[in-house]
Amino acid sequence: MTDIVEKLNRGEFLSDSELKALIETDDANAAELLKKYADETRQKYYGKKVFLRGLIEVSSYCRNDCLYCGIRRSNKDAQRYRLSREDIMACCKNGYERSEKCFLRRYRMLHTWQCHAA
Repeated sequence: MTDIVEKLNRGEFLSDSELKALIETDDANAAELLKKYADETRQKYYGKKVFLRGLIEVSSYCRNDCLYCGIRRSNKDAQRYRLSREDIMACCKNGYERSEKCFLRRYRMLHTWQCHAA
């Protein structure tokens, strides 16, 4: 299993079966190696910094009916809402005051994601 981890770390393509094996493995050595490479990659790009991002759920209305999702179209018990522009800006102001400098607006109905760095 560690050979698959090494292959991934070299940036090589993994087949579906290799990815599945990696996800489902109980190999402690492979897990430790994967953790080591993930930490090295994180430090290479971000160092020891921590980045906070604010997620703003603009709406709980969705045209999709994904069975795993609590706000799926067919869930009649879901509480529905749409934030106004003022509500969204208040969320941004609140997050900015808590040192969040990037805000991800998520529109469930359209399934689009946008990050707006301050």
